[in-house]
Amino acid sequence: MPDVVVYERRRAGGDLPGVVRMRRRAGGDVSLSLRAPSTPVTPADDDIVSRFLAAHPFYVSHRMGGTEFPEFTQAGLDASLRAGFKALEISVRRCASGEFVAIHDWKTSRTVPGTDYQIWNTSWETLRGLRQASGGFMRLTDIVDQIPDDVVLAIDHKTTSSEDQRNPGDLASEEALLEYLDTAFGGHPERRIIWKVFARGTSAERAERARNARNERGTREGSRVQDHGHAVPV
Repeated sequence: MPDVVVYERRRAGGDLPGVVRMRRRAGGDVSLSLRAPSTPVTPADDDIVSRFLAAHPFYVSHRMGGTEFPEFTQAGLDASLRAGFKALEISVRRCASGEFVAIHDWKTSRTVPGTDYQIWNTSWETLRGLRQASGGFMRLTDIVDQIPDDVVLAIDHKTTSSEDQRNPGDLASEEALLEYLDTAFGGHPERRIIWKVFARGTSAERAERARNARNERGTREGSRVQDHGHAVPV
């Protein structure tokens, strides 16, 4: 895969190229590379979720390959995509520094024996240094940045998916997650995201309200006509 190349702009011309590398404390810096998608780019207006659900049968990589690999790790992600899965199930929790971490449990004791970190009370700087068997933790952004355009994500926001949640902090986390997904998927997360909810959960209603509000904003912003080259509110 090609390296990520940046250029230093020179006023006199002849920009200088350089390769981006990730600094490792133990040495042996890693050259970052552009990840080639395993499938062709899908037009943004395609509803990938509807296409996926219309297939019979359809298959979902639960916990991103967690049966055969440490759950929610790069190894499981790579194997799931190689195997041809078009949907990945991902549990997420927001950590103390604001990142959404892919993890099922509310603390690290099961997947990282000998530790007992509470996700909501631990920063990403700490979590990123832990090892789940053969793989480290991943953020949701790490996964989104790597998946091909025809892969669906089944997102389980653990603190609000299984009950009628009223905790302000958990609801704020859910709202932040919905906003991120809206931005990450070009204003149409419903075309790439399945919002996972259990029988007693109520987050689907909030997700639906968020989508309706987003659509209303889009309608208002789009309600303009061109008059002699000028945008005129209708």
